Amino acid sequence: ISGIERDVAIYSQPSVHIRDFTIVSTLDETYRHGIFKMDVELAGLQEKGGKKQKYEVAYTLKDADGNVIAEDATIVPALQHSIFQTNIPNVHAWSAETPYLYHLQIDLRQAGKVVETIPYHVGFRSIEIDGSLLRVNGKPIKVKGVNIHEHNPETGHYVTEELMRKDFELMKQHNINAVRL
Repeated sequence: ISGIERDVAIYSQPSVHIRDFTIVSTLDETYRHGIFKMDVELAGLQEKGGKKQKYEVAYTLKDADGNVIAEDATIVPALQHSIFQTNIPNVHAWSAETPYLYHLQIDLRQAGKVVETIPYHVGFRSIEIDGSLLRVNGKPIKVKGVNIHEHNPETGHYVTEELMRKDFELMKQHNINAVRL
């Protein structure tokens, strides 16, 4: 079996664009309030006529009902990084049993006009290792894992989403909570 086995997409970005972003979304020591940190890095920012181009990075974080729970914007400094940090009271903690995700939208603007938008999903959780004990959101969990080698006798290494879901439902029924690809 050879060739391309997964979907391939080609996309275009403006000359100044978001190169990368890093999100840390964790919980405080009470496991009730969220701590949201984001670092956005731009590419292609250059000086024109001796002046640095002015771009603004903004974000909006919404809950599953569409309510805005956090938003901010900043002019991109000379280092081409924008760093955001905020505390969010009473978040819904993400876990395997309750996989609550918030909707994040990152916008890059020039002179008030949006030139790039990136949507993303964010979950708030805390993962700690205490000796040999793994805790998620303060609760100990036992890891029961398996290896998986995606293969289908009819489609080779391409596995449909329907078959993936069926496999994971079967694993969940047998108390498997970790998978290694």
